[in-house]
This record gives sequence, C-alpha cells and structure tokens, in this order.
Amino acid sequence: MMEYRNFDIDDATSDKETNALRLRGYAARYNTDSLPMDYKGETVVESIAPGAFDKTLEDPDVSLFWQHDPKMPLASTLSGTLNLRSDDDGLAFDATLPDTQLARDAMTLVRAGVVRQMSFGFFVRQDDTSTPGRRILRDIDLREISIVERAAYSAAGVSARSFSLTRQRQKASLLLRKVCK
Repeated sequence: MMEYRNFDIDDATSDKETNALRLRGYAARYNTDSLPMDYKGETVVESIAPGAFDKTLEDPDVSLFWQHDPKMPLASTLSGTLNLRSDDDGLAFDATLPDTQLARDAMTLVRAGVVRQMSFGFFVRQDDTSTPGRRILRDIDLREISIVERAAYSAAGVSARSFSLTRQRQKASLLLRKVCK
C-alpha cells in the first residue's frame, strides 16, 4: 500500500532573468517524529532513518505533483526539472517548475503561505517496529513528492522568502500606524 508523509517547503523563488519558478526544501527530514498515526491498528510515532532514500536515489524516477495528483505534474527527475539528494538533514529537493498556470498558482499559494508543506508517496522496503509505539522507516521506495496543505509531521512548514518578507513588512506597517496615531 502506498503511504504518504509531509514536510516543509524551505524556499520559493523566481529567477528574474529567466522567469523560472523554483522550489527548494526538504521532501523528508531524518530523525524527526511524525504526529501520532495509525499503523496496523496501533498508534505509532514514526521517523525516517538517515539513508532511507539511498536505493531510490541510485536511479530515481520521481515526480513532483500538486496535492499527490498525478494529473497535476510540476517537475520530474527524468525531465531534469527535479533534483533530489540525501544529506545529513534529510531528502532535499530543488525543482524548476514549468511556465504553466498550475505552476504559477502553486508558487502564488506557497508564497502566500496558504500551502506550506511537502509530502512524499512511497512504499516501505524495510521498517523497524521493535519498539512499541514507534516505527522507523529504514528503506523507502520513493515514488513522488508533492506540494500539500496539511502535514503528518509537526516539523513541517513553509518558509518561502517572499512570504517571510511580506509578513515582516505587514508587521512593520502595523507598528508604524500605531506609532503615528
């Protein structure tokens, strides 16, 4: 059965010279606890072991979707528009989105903070459930990553630069209005 987990989007930018839309961040973080979830009738907290994606990354065929919908593709490793790598923190991604209405809408929603997280769809090759109430994913067959609104991991959240600056400007503007009254 395909499973899904969620994490944060770290950066959403536009290349001013080429108008390319880029998303960067982590599709998954290692050693980060999920929210409690049901697994085979038991409530567990799950985490991902470092290196869990290594086999997938040897010859990746992974797509970036909007909300896990394969009818809404945004990038792929096969097309060269999605790059994945495993580092000490987790599974990092860098995607260059096409100039489509879907991609522009996705970037707008990420920048506004409406959609704040990443998720990934996968099959488990190996896990560890030897500790009651815990599940550690040790080897994952990654199929897709997706931009999503809700997350299974509490560490998930978007920090798109343009959104952060907008929020800071809004706070500064409110403070100035209060001071000038």
